[in-house]
Amino acid sequence: MISRKYFNSLLRTGFALFFLVSGMLVTISPALGQSPLSMAGKLSASPNAAASAADAPDRLTPDDLRLRQKEIANEISAYETSKVPDGITTGERTRQLRVLTFIAFNYQNHLNALTRQIEIRRLSAEADRERTEWAGFTEPPPYSIRMVDGLNSELQRRMLDKQTADAQIKIIEGRIQAARNALKKTSEAMRLAQEKVERSGQNVSEAERWRLAQVKLDERSAITYLSALVAAREAAQSDQEEVEKSVRFAAKKLKLAEAQVAFNADDLASLLARIEEKQTQTLASLASANSDLDAATKQADESAKRLDSARSGITTTQSSLTQARASLQAAEAEAELAKKSAGLLDKINPFSGTSIRNQIKKLQQQVGVLETRLKLAREDLTRLDRESALASARQRNATIVSDLANNRLALLEVERAFWEMRYAAHQAGPGVSDKRRLLAERSQEMLTVLAPRARQLRSDLDANVSQILSEQESVANPSDARDALFHGQILAMLTAREHAYRQSVSEIGDLQQMLQRVVAEDASRKANMSPTERLSHWWEVIRDGAQTAWRFEIFTVEDTIEVDGRKITGSRGITVGKILQSILLVVIGYFVINLLTKLLIGLAARRLKIDPMEANIAHKWIMTAATVILALMAMELLKIPLAAFAFLGGAIAIGAGFGMQTLLKNLISGLMLLLERPFKIRDVVEVGGIRGEITDINIRSCTIRSVTGIETLVPNSTFLEQNVTNWTLSSQLVRYTVKVGVAYGVDVDEVARLLREVAEKHSGVQRDPIPEVIFEDFGDNALVFSLNVWLNIGQNHVPSRVVLSELRFMISHCFAERGIGIPYPQHDVHLDTSAPLSVRVVQDQPADSTPHPTAV
Repeated sequence: MISRKYFNSLLRTGFALFFLVSGMLVTISPALGQSPLSMAGKLSASPNAAASAADAPDRLTPDDLRLRQKEIANEISAYETSKVPDGITTGERTRQLRVLTFIAFNYQNHLNALTRQIEIRRLSAEADRERTEWAGFTEPPPYSIRMVDGLNSELQRRMLDKQTADAQIKIIEGRIQAARNALKKTSEAMRLAQEKVERSGQNVSEAERWRLAQVKLDERSAITYLSALVAAREAAQSDQEEVEKSVRFAAKKLKLAEAQVAFNADDLASLLARIEEKQTQTLASLASANSDLDAATKQADESAKRLDSARSGITTTQSSLTQARASLQAAEAEAELAKKSAGLLDKINPFSGTSIRNQIKKLQQQVGVLETRLKLAREDLTRLDRESALASARQRNATIVSDLANNRLALLEVERAFWEMRYAAHQAGPGVSDKRRLLAERSQEMLTVLAPRARQLRSDLDANVSQILSEQESVANPSDARDALFHGQILAMLTAREHAYRQSVSEIGDLQQMLQRVVAEDASRKANMSPTERLSHWWEVIRDGAQTAWRFEIFTVEDTIEVDGRKITGSRGITVGKILQSILLVVIGYFVINLLTKLLIGLAARRLKIDPMEANIAHKWIMTAATVILALMAMELLKIPLAAFAFLGGAIAIGAGFGMQTLLKNLISGLMLLLERPFKIRDVVEVGGIRGEITDINIRSCTIRSVTGIETLVPNSTFLEQNVTNWTLSSQLVRYTVKVGVAYGVDVDEVARLLREVAEKHSGVQRDPIPEVIFEDFGDNALVFSLNVWLNIGQNHVPSRVVLSELRFMISHCFAERGIGIPYPQHDVHLDTSAPLSVRVVQDQPADSTPHPTAV
């Protein structure tokens, strides 16, 4: 079976190469040259034959193809010695060899397709015999879970082979259709060329006959290409049939194994031991990779430093060389100038100009030394640059190996979790269960996590392969031996990197396949669920969703606890469930305490004769304190530290502090008012320009109702910060004053007596203290008297404003009966008569004019 798989893989690879090369050649086949004129008789074919070949090419045997291969080889040999008629270009002659070569290539591909088809049929017959004789697995049931996974993987590979075979057949069908269209066009071109020759009759030239043979050769090449494609399609169809049989057989074995699967603790232990062994090996590989990375990093840093030093030296040498060349040019110019200006004696004097020549010679030597030094420095720079590149590549390789080792450790942890969840799901039994649903959900989550990493690895692998191809070209075409050695080393490191990438891609691909199988099995199981199982499934989904939401962690806070005298700081999670439990405890506790408080306060009000309004205030304060205590108890019972509220942050805490400042101030003021009791319900107070009766005392504010019936909320802090007048703090008796003025000349004793009688007659005026009359003042217009009376401003008495109004009515009637007048305000006007008064008549001013004051 191994040799057969290897042979099938080799055949598929050769088949793919065949289509790649044939596809490239068919695009240039219409432009290829034709055979010589001497071969026209052999290559000619009728148009009807070409048309039939486009629909169904001739079926040839391997022996026929071998014979035709010999014939085309002879034709190629004859072509090389043939002569071309006049009028035929070199390009046309060159294309003839290409089309003959293409025909030979088509014969070879046709023969390969037939050979492959024969071999596939032979192997298929052997496989059919093995499948027919297969009577089951050698080991008794139940079958190991690892065996079932292996069968499942084999089925996946077979299905992938089937997809590949289907795709190949579709590709071949498309090429066959294109080849048929090309053959029809070639046949049409051949008919047109043949008709042109026939119309020319005996006047046809050798060149025209030669070109007609070319067109016929084109038709022949198209026919051989189409025949090879048809043979390749038949081989692919045979391969497809065999793959379909193998898929059905793999599915049959998997179905039989899945009917009795065993996944016991020993299997799980074996799997976990294998994972543990891989982890140990990976950790050792990771330690070695980290060590190599440290060494490579150190070497890369040293190479970079040497490279920088070499570049600095080249810059210095270049600068020195530039200066030396400038000095040499200046010396040469000076020598030339001295030579031109030299006299006769200087010209015949052999020692004339010796110093300048020595200087020039010295500068030339210096320039030569610097040029040699610069050349060596550049060669050294090239060497160091390559060393630095190699060091960087080693560092890159070590980094990649380290990253892939870490990635492999993560994959092993995922695989461990997968097998543990799968074992738990298998122990739960068949059908719908929490464990199986959890396995499918976690598998889908793992696939989602692994997908980006798998894409990144494949992308890195493709990029590395591109680099390998580039380096292979550099190795094939080196500039020198050193260049070949350098690119060979880079290629070796890239190859090692490719091996690491492929191993990692294979590992993550295998894990993804396992996870995908579990997800697919769960989807199939859900599709075949009964109504009862479906209802149970949705109930579990809703329940798990609620549990997930209940356990959802909103944030975490640090909490410090003391254990054995040592403070230990840890973190606590604040979940939705804890918050809802806290709220539920506070709400339930609030209602229970509210009910008990009402019962107790009602009982106290009846037994102890407490004012209902005061009992209501006490109830409010008790509930406020109870709410705070319940909140603290709830946080303590659920282990929610007070530090949980530190998440507000500095800025938010400051803002909340300013916002809470007034609230806390009023709350504390309310507590002080409750303790001091400067007023109570129904007391008449005056504060902040508001006067009225206290109707309610709350935690934050008090309610005052004025005589107009308007209620005003006054913050508790106002009663502590401003002057407060309580008209009924210790007594409900308040003294009021009614003022009245009488005309001058009236008997004041009579007025005082009448005012006392009026006060005594009114039932709302208190007898104790007794009313009193005060002669207040000699006013401008009248004699002013004040009647001071005491009134009870309690809730069940006549309002004071009504009593004062009635007193004023009685005083008015009494004074009218006695003829005592209440004078109007009077003013005396005095005129200065020492001079005559000036009287003038003044006209009206226009509306838009500015009026001026005028004396009258």
